[in-house]
Amino acid sequence: MNYTSETNPVPHVRARRLATTGHLQAIVRCPKCSELHRHLGLGVRRGPCGITYVVQTPRIAAPRLVRVALAEAGR
Repeated sequence: MNYTSETNPVPHVRARRLATTGHLQAIVRCPKCSELHRHLGLGVRRGPCGITYVVQTPRIAAPRLVRVALAEAGR
């Protein structure tokens, strides 16, 4: 599956927050492999299985710069 083509837009995934010592991490359920992946921030991220997705929390949407970058890339 190729999630970066125009017919298959980059998926958005909802994150749960994980507080660790010194960092706030995002935990997401991967739409490709269904495993849990950890990320250090929101926005466009690539999971360890190779899929690219936009990480956002239920209350905090992806940063505006991410939305602009995706729009400019034609996604």
